[in-house]
Amino acid sequence: MESGEHPTAEAVYQAVRRDCPDISLGTVYRNLGRLAECGVIRKIGVPDGSDHFDGTLREHYHLFCTGCGCVCDVDLPELEGLRQAVEQRTGFSVTGHDLILRGLCKDCRKKCEKENEQ
Repeated sequence: MESGEHPTAEAVYQAVRRDCPDISLGTVYRNLGRLAECGVIRKIGVPDGSDHFDGTLREHYHLFCTGCGCVCDVDLPELEGLRQAVEQRTGFSVTGHDLILRGLCKDCRKKCEKENEQ
C-alpha cells in the first residue's frame, strides 16, 4: 500500500518471500482477494493479463501499457460528475466504477517508434 505501485499477486509474493520464505503463492492470492473484498485495497482487472492491486482507495483511473504491462494512476477531474450523470440519465444507482485506458507508455512508444524507423 505504501509503494504507490500496482503489483500483481506474483510481485507481492516475490516481495513477501524475502521475509517469509515459507509463504505460498496461494496464500498471497487468498489474502489479496480478501483485502480487496473488504475494501482495504482495490483489485484492478487487466485485460488479457494478471490482476493488479492498488492501495489508493480514492476514486481515480488507471492507464495500462499493452507493451510492458505496467499500470499507473491517472487523475481525470473531467470525469468527477460521471457517477451523478449516469444516475440522472438512467435512474441506475451507481455504487462504483472502474476505468482502464489501454495504450503504450512513453518508453514503449519510443521503442516502437525506433523499431518502425529501422
